[in-house]
Amino acid sequence: MTRVKRQDYISWDEMCMGIAAIASGRSKDPDTQNGAAIFHPVTHKLMAIGYNGFPRGCADDEFPWDRDAKDPYDSKYSYSRHAEANCLDNRLLPVDGGIMFLYSEKGYYPCSTCAQGIIQNGIVEVVMAFAVDAPTDVYDWRPTKRMFKAAGVKIRVLKDFDLKFNNLAALMSRCAKKISARGA
Repeated sequence: MTRVKRQDYISWDEMCMGIAAIASGRSKDPDTQNGAAIFHPVTHKLMAIGYNGFPRGCADDEFPWDRDAKDPYDSKYSYSRHAEANCLDNRLLPVDGGIMFLYSEKGYYPCSTCAQGIIQNGIVEVVMAFAVDAPTDVYDWRPTKRMFKAAGVKIRVLKDFDLKFNNLAALMSRCAKKISARGA
């Protein structure tokens, strides 16, 4: 009997976005969890990973998580780092020419400051799990889109990623059961 390869394996996009989604789970922000991961466009090697949170050395219990504070001193926005910035700071290799996968549970584009970092570091494409074009009470995405267009950074939104991510979770569960069965 000739064996054939399995057909239900995940795509590169699903794997890369899955890693960004897993990174988002490290965020302790009660409102928004974002994760970012940069991959080599050909080899798919992981080049960097990050999630939104406070800078190194700033204890999560000592800084505010409030998003609606009237005084900026009491707002998380004065202290927190975005997933994209942390990802660029955590790079293991030069990321010039890399592709950033961004998982934002709310569908946020990179803010204009993060967009500048993405451009300056030579990222050629930002892939999002899904995207919401409407500005929020804090961010307007028009500057990001304008800079990306001028710099030639492609934005791509995956279709049906949530459905595919559920398939990924099921696949991970099956793998875990197989590993557990082998160890028993």
